[in-house]
Amino acid sequence: MYSVGKFVGFCSNGAKVFDRNDGHNNVHPVDESLLQEALLQVSPSENFVKKLVMFDRIIGQTTCVTVDETDTVVKAFRKGRKGPTPMVLNRTPMDCNSLVVILKKIGDDEYILITTFVGQMSEREPWDPAIVPGSLEQQKAEAFWSTHALIYDESIIVQIA
Repeated sequence: MYSVGKFVGFCSNGAKVFDRNDGHNNVHPVDESLLQEALLQVSPSENFVKKLVMFDRIIGQTTCVTVDETDTVVKAFRKGRKGPTPMVLNRTPMDCNSLVVILKKIGDDEYILITTFVGQMSEREPWDPAIVPGSLEQQKAEAFWSTHALIYDESIIVQIA
């Protein structure tokens, strides 16, 4: 499913982590030294790893924010996505001290970096093809994205839904 790219670092248990070879991780670039520091706080043993790594300092800004009825939210197709994403207007990124790291096992003590981003834990978007329709995962995704949105950024949008 994923083509393996360059080596990006080691986890605390010695597992090797490789980037995807499709450019996805350029969508939300994370400084390589920060990613390596985060990986040293991850000790994967399962096939799929979703980890929130906390830092004792601000490491960047998150663009995924909580929204309510006072916000203006539109849906837009982001580059490289097959479905629309809620995007909130007139909001600014927020300082953040956490990094989400998602890994998938590809071999003995080898993982591929599915994605990483500055921010809090989130759910897949409801249209994600990996979600089984009607599943608990879809319910969690719909609940999360009904109260969260990404900050509107023309540079990542292909078209408004």
